[in-house]
Amino acid sequence: MATEEQIRECARSAAEHLRMFGWVCGGAYSPAGPCCADGAITVTARGQVDKNHAATLTLAVAKRVVTMIPECFMVDSGPTGRRDSRVAMMMWNDAPSRTATEVIAVLERVAAGEGAS
Repeated sequence: MATEEQIRECARSAAEHLRMFGWVCGGAYSPAGPCCADGAITVTARGQVDKNHAATLTLAVAKRVVTMIPECFMVDSGPTGRRDSRVAMMMWNDAPSRTATEVIAVLERVAAGEGAS
């Protein structure tokens, strides 16, 4: 399970990654290049915790992002529902009207501790 500190640090680092390397609409994943929201979170999670825990941290940050976005809806991904938050976040990221500023702002809100229970 990811700690609150890990979630906040991962979101902060993901926002910084997007500022530094750029944001894209549509799937992209690059440790040293432009990414979508999910890609930036994945890159930073992998740099923050060991490989076995990176997926758990990525999902925890995605769940927090989804709670902050009113228009974000959950997507059924089967009986486990394990990836629904990530898919919903990806769909939000990929909306035609989405901007880098909006994506970075939500990650910064998560980094500030908003949406924590």
